[in-house]
Amino acid sequence: MGCLICCYSVEDRENINKIATKFQESINEIDNSIQGVVHKMENLFNMLAEMNQMTLDVEEDVNGAANVVNKISSNASRSNMLALNASIEAGCENITHFRY
Repeated sequence: MGCLICCYSVEDRENINKIATKFQESINEIDNSIQGVVHKMENLFNMLAEMNQMTLDVEEDVNGAANVVNKISSNASRSNMLALNASIEAGCENITHFRY
């Protein structure tokens, strides 16, 4: 009987070693998967930071363009007023000129 118990214990030990080896392999696979996810998240974070900077750059460019458009519009309004004023003055001179 003692021999049977001894043989049975060796089989159990081998099974335990196999299970432990598979468990360690599973842990290694999980660790590799986690590392892959972390790497991809870092890449995603970097891409989002770049996109944020691009958005800020575009916003700055749009604001600059809007300022230029506003200045052009303001100058155009002044030019139109000057042209209207010159036209009115020219019309008034013609009217007074015809009276004489």
